[in-house]
Amino acid sequence: MKQTIRARMVLSALLLLALSMTIDEHANAGWSEMECSIDQWITNLWGTSDTNVYAVGGRGEIFRYDGDGDNDSDPDEIWEEMTSGTSHDLFGIWGASESDVYAVGLTGTVRHYDGTGWTNIAGEVGAWPNDLHNVWGSTDSYVFIVGTAGLVFHYNGTEWVNQSIPGVSSGDLYGIWGNSASDVFAVNDSGDIVYYNGTSWGLIYSGSVPLYGVWGSSANDVFVVGENGTILHYNGITWSSMGSGVIATLYGVWGSSASDVFVVGENGTILHYNGSSWSSMESGTFEHLSGIWGSSTENVFASGDQGTILRYEPDVIPTTTTTSTSTTTVVSTTSSSVSGLERCLAEEIYGKFSEEMELLRYFRDEILSRTLEGQEFIRLYYEWSPVIVKTMEGDEEFKEKVKEIIDGILPLLREAVE
Repeated sequence: MKQTIRARMVLSALLLLALSMTIDEHANAGWSEMECSIDQWITNLWGTSDTNVYAVGGRGEIFRYDGDGDNDSDPDEIWEEMTSGTSHDLFGIWGASESDVYAVGLTGTVRHYDGTGWTNIAGEVGAWPNDLHNVWGSTDSYVFIVGTAGLVFHYNGTEWVNQSIPGVSSGDLYGIWGNSASDVFAVNDSGDIVYYNGTSWGLIYSGSVPLYGVWGSSANDVFVVGENGTILHYNGITWSSMGSGVIATLYGVWGSSASDVFVVGENGTILHYNGSSWSSMESGTFEHLSGIWGSSTENVFASGDQGTILRYEPDVIPTTTTTSTSTTTVVSTTSSSVSGLERCLAEEIYGKFSEEMELLRYFRDEILSRTLEGQEFIRLYYEWSPVIVKTMEGDEEFKEKVKEIIDGILPLLREAVE
């Protein structure tokens, strides 16, 4: 009997969440999968514009997108394979220009692109046999590569120098980003954040949750992501935890500004930050996503397992207002919607300003969002919401049944919140 009650409550919570939450202005718009013959995981992306983007992945694969889909061997193929010269897995990519690009990976692999072809410069860096996970630079003569056991290799315009990081655990460094040559952040899977001031590296934050990605809009606005939906923010003075609303591991972060930040992670997770709160986006895939890069807010690329490459090009989006709780994001539509995917379904049943709607929102925000299980319900909403919306719009009888179910649950919710 208890299992039956518990199952009903879980189903009720999911249903209420699906009916009472409204999708963020970015949640339904724009993400689509791109045509590509890549059959390996695509770990990372980088580019100079929306018509010059590079993707790196397993077995040394490097692909380039030039924006016009002009591939002589396959007219439908818009990502063209480049000859990388290696079969080692590649994990990171960055460049100073179209003719100065670095790709790094397994067992000290470092490839350099001069605008004509990729060449091996692993001997110059000297990282073998250690794995290299990412690369970033401020200019063509100021480049950093990070890898296993806290290794950092720095190019000063003349040579590559192996830099040590005193006071840091032996965790593997995965993410690196800087605001300038003397303002660089890196993160590792031991939960450490290290900082380079132009002279030396030092530990500036130490936690217990593995961290994988870092990006900032300025020296006083830096985002770090990691396991269990972890998002940390630096305001130039202190680090603080942000409520992501998910428990998935987050791998990559990129933004066009302080109020337009994207995060990718496990099971197709994509989050967006609008300057005040985080909200989930519908990615259209369940593949793990690890790479994220864009040329602007209207041209963002994400990559992941099984050769997945997604592109974000937002359509016309309804105006929304957004508020946030400590653990989740609450969004309410302020314009009249045309698509059912953009409407709050419970509003259609009870009315936007009804007592029922007030109770449902309170239950969602003050009860569901306070636990990890509740946060998982929030994630599942974005997975199932399109199906529920379409079914209700096309089946009036189903809509009535949904109303009957909610009518039966409302008294229980009133008791729970009193």
